[in-house]
Amino acid sequence: KERYESQKKLGLDVVLLTKKSLLELEPYISDNFIGAVLIKGDHWVDNRLMISALCKAIKKYNVDVYENCIVSSYIEKSNRVIGVESSLGSFYGDYVVNSAGSWAGDIRANNPKVIPPVKPVLGQLLEIKSPDWLIKHNVCTYSTYLASKDKNKILVGSTMEDVGFNKRVSVSGVEFLTRNAIKLVPKISECEFLSVWAGFRPTSPDRLPILGTTLLDGLIIATGTYRNGILLAPIIGTLICEIIIKGREPESILPFKIGRFYR
Repeated sequence: KERYESQKKLGLDVVLLTKKSLLELEPYISDNFIGAVLIKGDHWVDNRLMISALCKAIKKYNVDVYENCIVSSYIEKSNRVIGVESSLGSFYGDYVVNSAGSWAGDIRANNPKVIPPVKPVLGQLLEIKSPDWLIKHNVCTYSTYLASKDKNKILVGSTMEDVGFNKRVSVSGVEFLTRNAIKLVPKISECEFLSVWAGFRPTSPDRLPILGTTLLDGLIIATGTYRNGILLAPIIGTLICEIIIKGREPESILPFKIGRFYR
């Protein structure tokens, strides 16, 4: 009810479901649930397909891409960033946008107050093959979500592990995901296992994004999006472009600036 009320206040089209109406919408949900919140207009994005589309768009607009290139430090001149040093040499530009995710804090600077305090949080996810009638909506609890990515696949996510940069999938992670998925939809126990993988989420101390300009002119930060990187990418991209193209920082960015960690 708290989630329903908070989302209703934000103007979202939400419906508070009783147990009966929940089972009418999702008949294979466990009958242990007493109700749910239906978020109308909820959407999903397959991040792997999105990245593939992004790569095609980048090529279309003749953007230079350097893969397997480790950026080590900023090139600074008179309190302005003019480029970066990397494993492939020096690169120069009018602006540098640090959107290096969990590695954003690894880029050296003369002023430590421009280094974002982010760390990685590991998330393991698994994919299962399912009949197309099993779930009709994305189904979420506080610990687990089931996302119906296409007619015959369900994505189960995800763990949240503070293990540094130790990227791996584990038996305990798979057990956690499968156990909670079966609690949500018992028939998932009959589904075919397809794959499991892991990735890092860039997390700030307050779990909010770190965005905007810094004490070093020309350096812009865009990281710390935690579990919401894909969801926030369009609006963050728009805000960062406004800084670069229009030369002004949107007011909506101000609560997320890096300075809040260095007062």
